[in-house]
Amino acid sequence: MHLDPLNTRFQPLFFESHLLDLSHVSATVGAFFRDVKEIHNMSKQCAICGKGTVAGRSISHAHNVSNRTWEPNLQKVRAVIDGTTQRVWVCTRCVRSGKVQKPEPRTWQPDEAEADS
Repeated sequence: MHLDPLNTRFQPLFFESHLLDLSHVSATVGAFFRDVKEIHNMSKQCAICGKGTVAGRSISHAHNVSNRTWEPNLQKVRAVIDGTTQRVWVCTRCVRSGKVQKPEPRTWQPDEAEADS
């Protein structure tokens, strides 16, 4: 890496030599990560209602003010989503109100070959 005189920031040498042209790749990579973000939302948020973390201030009796967050009561639940069983984070209110469709109980039985070994 070296210091670029125009932008005054560090850049790898192979970008300057134009041996590797990534101009066509950047749009594809950006679209890929945008699609992944829509599918796999890893934030502390309910998959059904979207309830998430709320920020606010806590005020003591002496009126000392401090920042804090309130997080939803999320539980990891097996649910049927688009016909497939997936594990998702769901708030307890959605579980209690029946908004989560639970899958059928698993009825797996070991094969006779597996049970003998």
